Amino acid sequence: MMSEQLNRMAAQMQGMQQQAQAIAGQLTSMQQSADEMYAAIETLKNLKEAKSKVLLPIGAGVYASAKAVDTQKVMVNIGAGIVDERSCAEAQELLEKRLKVVLSAVNKGQEALAKMNEEMEGLDREARKMMGEMNENVRPVEGKAI
Repeated sequence: MMSEQLNRMAAQMQGMQQQAQAIAGQLTSMQQSADEMYAAIETLKNLKEAKSKVLLPIGAGVYASAKAVDTQKVMVNIGAGIVDERSCAEAQELLEKRLKVVLSAVNKGQEALAKMNEEMEGLDREARKMMGEMNENVRPVEGKAI
């Protein structure tokens, strides 16, 4: 009876650990997205100050020096693969709104992960208690070592 209950608890813990890993992976992705948004917002702030040359990100940490033609307007992905021209201020405002949504999701995910960890710790304590009780109920047979 107790061993069946321990097996169920072990399976439940394993499922919870997998969920926790999935949430942690999602949190990492969302944090990376937030970091990109922070960088873009800072770049937009600095773009207003650009006079003649800017660094153009090509990808994988590679930049090209480029001539700044119009530092007042930028192209912004507004969703569904649609790109629209916006002022730097409008683009910054849009990114700040998106960032707020992402950070809210990160906070909710962290809270869910913390709650899940508490539940797993509770299950672990309960399982250890049950195992201790099982060990106490095992009495050695006289004359034989366990």
